[in-house]
Amino acid sequence: MGTVLSIVLTGAVLVGSLQINALAAALLQNIEGVRRTLHTWLLPLGLLLDGLVGSWGALLGFLLISLAPFLVLVWGMSTQYKRILSSLASHVTRSDYRLREVKAGGRFAALFKKECGRYFGTTIYLLNTGIGAVMLLGFSVYVLFVRGQAALLVAQMGGAQAVAPMLAAVVCLMQATVNPACVSISLEGRTLWILKEAPVPPRELFGAKALVNVLVSDVPATLSVLLLWFGLGLSAPDALALLALCVCMGLFIPVAGLAVNLWLPRLDCENDTIVVKQSASSMIGIFGGMLVVGLGALLWAVGGKLLGFVWFSLAAAAVLLAGAALGWHWLCGSGARILQKL
Repeated sequence: MGTVLSIVLTGAVLVGSLQINALAAALLQNIEGVRRTLHTWLLPLGLLLDGLVGSWGALLGFLLISLAPFLVLVWGMSTQYKRILSSLASHVTRSDYRLREVKAGGRFAALFKKECGRYFGTTIYLLNTGIGAVMLLGFSVYVLFVRGQAALLVAQMGGAQAVAPMLAAVVCLMQATVNPACVSISLEGRTLWILKEAPVPPRELFGAKALVNVLVSDVPATLSVLLLWFGLGLSAPDALALLALCVCMGLFIPVAGLAVNLWLPRLDCENDTIVVKQSASSMIGIFGGMLVVGLGALLWAVGGKLLGFVWFSLAAAAVLLAGAALGWHWLCGSGARILQKL
């Protein structure tokens, strides 16, 4: 629940930041209505505003209104303190247990479920490696709602064909930040030996971790490309080439991330925050993906325009797909042997 709330609040901040100019203009146009609201429905804010411009009575009223809920809560908690502690420490034993059939599942499904539970259940992990997908979807939805203004901007920039390379760079750059695989092995920590001793081939372990990364990267990227296709009026060949590029980017990133994490594991951290935000594998995994996008942009600037956006995107997608295949082959061979030595 906390993770979902954090994502919703992050999305609200992103949407609000895009509308801040329009909101400021609306407030200036209806300043009298705002003042009336501040002295009725938003009375504490109105008292604070009056207090800041010199009214000591309003400032005192704001302090009293702010302190009143706190004092009431403290009084209520103090009268029931012992009962609350007893309730928190007590355990209720159920007496309605029933025998049910246990459903059998495969090893890979169990590993994938475990990885999904860790990813979506760890707020610091999800927000730091998934914020790019949230921003990308937020941007695409915003473009869809301002199609008219976006069309004028695209026309000023030379048309949809001129904008397509910039969109490819933005989408792939956001995908590069969605790399949970680059810390997924380090997050196993001191319990990694359980997976190593379990009858699970390294191929399935790597596959479960990579599949989570593919889903949280390729699914938002695919939805964003479809929304941008409709919102910006991209041509069908440009949109499909961009989609192929994003899908292959989403396949390359997790394989490269797993390889980096095997090369630079950190299994002795005290908490997940250090692994996600301060480990070498997280830095190299994310900034390395950005470097790949930068290299692609450089190649486009040097000679990619001769091929055209469609053929350049398909060539880049083929290179990324080949890199993902070679990386997966290395993971299943040398990577598996490195994993056993950790």
